[in-house]
Amino acid sequence: MLRLRNFALLAALGLIAAVVKQELDKPAAERQWRGTLCGWLPYDFRPPTVERLRQAWWNPDEERIFTPHTLGIGWSVNLGRIAWLLGFDLPMASTWEDLEQPAGEALRAE
Repeated sequence: MLRLRNFALLAALGLIAAVVKQELDKPAAERQWRGTLCGWLPYDFRPPTVERLRQAWWNPDEERIFTPHTLGIGWSVNLGRIAWLLGFDLPMASTWEDLEQPAGEALRAE
């Protein structure tokens, strides 16, 4: 078990090193700190936002179940899409504009 954990840790560190090298090889003006490694493994090292977290983890509108991580390397599970596929009646992401307002503004709008 310890060997498997050490292997997973080394693999993760190797992927992070490859992403950092890929980004540092670009001119400074072209670095976005998001993209794909080897053309298929998504990464994003920008600070996460509430909107990007919601789009990755709870977005019934998105057809994909596996969406790119909001921070790190790999994929997240879109639980909103899974719930929609299972038949739950959910509000679509386009109806959630009030979540983006600060709490005080949402109360004043009513």
